Amino acid sequence: MKDRILIEGIRINCLIGINPNEREIKQEIIINISIETAFSKINDNIKNTINYSSVYKFVKKFVSESKYFLIETLGDELAKQLMIKFNINKLDIEVIKPSVFNENEIVSIKLSRTSK
Repeated sequence: MKDRILIEGIRINCLIGINPNEREIKQEIIINISIETAFSKINDNIKNTINYSSVYKFVKKFVSESKYFLIETLGDELAKQLMIKFNINKLDIEVIKPSVFNENEIVSIKLSRTSK
């Protein structure tokens, strides 16, 4: 399969980081998700595909309620939960933490997961 559903630029405020000030005030992160699927099996029926609106709502809720120290852990746990909840076989996630050094730079992680 090479077809993909992309959900990009999901902006969410959450507690993330190891520094004391990061544990007190939520900060914005950005999530990009790519889900592999097969469009040929959809037949123009939402029941035959992954509802990206449901994925978006799940990601917003999961991340906004999370309290991880590392974006690596957040990305890994988010991937696990998405794969279980939406029966996803393969996905890629990018977690972006903008202005990590109070400037204009960003730090991000990218991960790929495939079900076994």
